Amino acid sequence: MLQIKNICKKYITGGLTQQALNNVTFNLRDSEFVAILGQSGSGKTTLLNIIGGLERYDSGDIVINSVSTKKYSNRDWDSYRNHDEPTGALDSETSVQVMELLKEVAKDRLVGMVTHNPELAEEYANRIIKLHDGRIVSDTNPYEVDVTRLEPPEHKNMGKASMSISTALSLSFNNLKTKKGLLGVGLTCLLLIPINSVIHAVLDTTAVNAALPVTSGLVLIILSMALTLIAGLIPAKKAAGKDPVIALRSE
Repeated sequence: MLQIKNICKKYITGGLTQQALNNVTFNLRDSEFVAILGQSGSGKTTLLNIIGGLERYDSGDIVINSVSTKKYSNRDWDSYRNHDEPTGALDSETSVQVMELLKEVAKDRLVGMVTHNPELAEEYANRIIKLHDGRIVSDTNPYEVDVTRLEPPEHKNMGKASMSISTALSLSFNNLKTKKGLLGVGLTCLLLIPINSVIHAVLDTTAVNAALPVTSGLVLIILSMALTLIAGLIPAKKAAGKDPVIALRSE
C-alpha cells in the first residue's frame, strides 16, 4: 500500500518559483490501474516521478507499507524504483498492446500512468485522478486507509523486480500478432518456394517431393513463430531488470 501525504514540490529558476505540487494527498491500493490525468503544467509528471522515486519531494511524506520514505537510504530508493515500470512514446498499435498488458498486470499489482488523454484513461484505468495547478481536483475511486487494520511497519529491502514468465510470454504473443510478427511468418512462407525447388532438384523423387512441401512448410512456420516469440521474450525480460529511467530511454 502506498500513501501520499501532503506532498509539496516547487522548482526555483532564477527569481521564478513554480509550485508543481501543492499538498497532494491520496492513497493507492496494492493492485489497481491508476491514471493521473491533467493538462501540461498540471503537475502530473512531477507527481509520478515522486511516486516512482525519481524525484524528491520538498515536504510531506510517502509511506510504503506503513514505512515512511524519509527513512529510505539510496539503496532503498534503488530497490523501490525497480518496481516502477514506465513506457515511452509508442506508435498506436504498440500502445494498445502495452495498455492491454498493463491492464492485465494491474490485476495483481499497482500500475500508474500519466496522460492528458481522457479517452485513454477512461478505457483502461479503473481509477482516474485529475490534477490542476498542482492540486487534486477529482478522484473517481478514492481509497481510505483503515489505520486500525494496518500491520506493524517493517523496514526492509524490496529486492529486485522481475517480469514473470507469463507476462513476458504474453508480450511475446502480442508481438507475434503485430504486422512485424505476421510479416516474419509471411517471409518464412515465401522461403518455401526456393527451398522446395532445391529439394526437388536434389532428390528427384516423386513420392518424397509430394510430401516435403507440406512437411517443410509446417516446420518452417513453427520455427518462425518460435523465433518470433523468443525475439520478444528476450528484450522483455531484459527491460524488466533495468532501472525505469534507463528502460524508458532504450525501449
